[in-house]
Amino acid sequence: MIAKRILLYVHFNKDGNVDDYVIYQLRYIKPIFDQIILISNSKVSSSDKKRLTGLYDKFIQRNNRGYDFAAWRDGIKKIGWKEIEKYDSLTLMNDTCFGPFVPMKPSYDRMEKLDIDFWGMTMHNGSNTGMPGTDGPVPRLIQSYFLAFNKNVVRSKVFRDFWTGVIDSNNVEFVIQNYETRLTPLLSKKFNYDIVVRHNDTYPDITYLKPKLLIEKGLPLVKTKAFMENIDSLTPYGLIRFIRSHTKTPTMYMYKYINKNKVGYTKSSIKKIIDRKVRNRSSQV
Repeated sequence: MIAKRILLYVHFNKDGNVDDYVIYQLRYIKPIFDQIILISNSKVSSSDKKRLTGLYDKFIQRNNRGYDFAAWRDGIKKIGWKEIEKYDSLTLMNDTCFGPFVPMKPSYDRMEKLDIDFWGMTMHNGSNTGMPGTDGPVPRLIQSYFLAFNKNVVRSKVFRDFWTGVIDSNNVEFVIQNYETRLTPLLSKKFNYDIVVRHNDTYPDITYLKPKLLIEKGLPLVKTKAFMENIDSLTPYGLIRFIRSHTKTPTMYMYKYINKNKVGYTKSSIKKIIDRKVRNRSSQV
């Protein structure tokens, strides 16, 4: 039986643009889903919306209140639980990552055969420090740029209550403390979960620190932040060259993103990044 899937995809661009990598991403992943809800937390011009033609089924325009979690909440509210229940899985995703570098359907096929209720791409291992706003402990959690839930979770009271409780806070630290770092621990009390790429690295967060390792292990998506802070490849262009040599993914949109956002390094910034991450490594839970 072929699984029916729905995607709620959140877009945001401080300049009000839709970057080429978003167009590529949506075009590449569209065949996996039976319905795509595109939620933009920034204005989308008529010309950009024309470029997006055929890449979504419903479009929601909103202000960037509450960031991704409030956007997903609004998407769920707009579609309604009864409609979402018709699907075998609900995927929440945002545009903070490049890719896919490999086809994503095999990941879905493999994860949907496991005895799990929700899954994601990568895991934050947990740490004794690092919580934004408090520098307190950060729990072990699936990172929120990609989350997939089956019907057991979607129909549960704990899942629905979580989304009902999401408010439009413009305090990013509040959102991280109460939503991003809370969802996995909350659901894991009742449901099983897993991630696409497992690793033995002890850094609390290797999603952007070790993109080479993750790509070599077959991770379909890599955070855009990996081009700003990583200890695998110390220049954005070096990372792009690695991607070009190890995948079939077009890299021109990555160059455009980096050049536009002036992503780069100095010797002092590299040293600070490494020193900070080594300290964090020793604080892992």
